[in-house]
Amino acid sequence: MKTMRELRRERTLVETDGRGVGRVFISHDDMPPEQQVWVRSLEGTGIEPATYAALQESAHLWINADYEHDLWTLIGVEYAAAVGIDHVVLPFRFGNSTYQLAHRPDLWDQIPQFAAMRDLFQKNRDERRKPRDILFANLLAPHILVGSLEAVFWARDSRFTIIDLCATEDDLCRWQSLSAADGGE
Repeated sequence: MKTMRELRRERTLVETDGRGVGRVFISHDDMPPEQQVWVRSLEGTGIEPATYAALQESAHLWINADYEHDLWTLIGVEYAAAVGIDHVVLPFRFGNSTYQLAHRPDLWDQIPQFAAMRDLFQKNRDERRKPRDILFANLLAPHILVGSLEAVFWARDSRFTIIDLCATEDDLCRWQSLSAADGGE
């Protein structure tokens, strides 16, 4: 496992204005787009990178558990590509962000999945009311309903992907408590 310092020696990483716990970096290497990365540094936060990565994966699985509305056909959450000693590396995706789409309705005809995703998410959110459901709905809502730069339309898969949930320390603590109460599910 690498440290953030080692990763910064290997890759050209530029810090951005990230939300959530820790600091966010995006690679600016001379590489193809599919090899670019999004890095959440948790250096000095006390948060275990494996915990952050597990939350991302659990959010993805929560979306995939929606068998009634098939929300998973329109959106997913990225899994960690690597977990370091003090950071999480996530795949970086290029495309129209949900922030851009939320503020530019004139683009909706080009990406009809946007309106469909928002409608399905709202139905899903209204019907799933367990504490775990509420936590994931609250983590996903800013990306889907309000719009964020971390959620983009990935044209290759013809669906949206949330690169990073931008979880706070409180979100991670709540998720860990719920996971412990559910027996680690």
